Amino acid sequence: MYDICREFYKNQLDFIGSLEAILVPNTNDENLATSRLKRQDRIIAILTTAALIINIVLVIIKIIGAVVSKSLSVISSVVDGALDLLSSIIFLWTARKVKKRNLYKYPTGRARLEPTAILILSVVMCVVSAQVILESIQTLSQDIEYFTKSHNDSSCIKLPDLDMSTLPIIVMIFTIGKYHRSL
Repeated sequence: MYDICREFYKNQLDFIGSLEAILVPNTNDENLATSRLKRQDRIIAILTTAALIINIVLVIIKIIGAVVSKSLSVISSVVDGALDLLSSIIFLWTARKVKKRNLYKYPTGRARLEPTAILILSVVMCVVSAQVILESIQTLSQDIEYFTKSHNDSSCIKLPDLDMSTLPIIVMIFTIGKYHRSL
């Protein structure tokens, strides 16, 4: 009887030990996973900051191009780049706010900030896209008015002159020559 009882409790201890091995992770594995997560978070932060800096540089270059060319397509590209920059900034801000939780001030957390930011950005993008479309329609109607009226009419809007200096001509020749070589 004594041996049977000892065998039973030995089996119970083995069973409890196997459950502990499953339920309680090894601290070395936990430290390794934590260091990997920290390193991954650091890489994500560096890449996000680099993407933000690249977006800022691209928007500045696009603004310079829009001022020089006065083209609606380039201006539309500037607006698109500015919206990308705005969305990057808002997503960075919301990610930092969600990470820094104050359980006393926000007991449910700040998990609703991301969907709210997405909703606000989508509304802003729709409004800006509608404005770009409206501006394009107005410019198109002015061009149609210019070409349908007599050029002697003083009420007609004068279109800007095309810059046909050497640089655009060289670019056109290079593009046409490259196109014909590929055929």
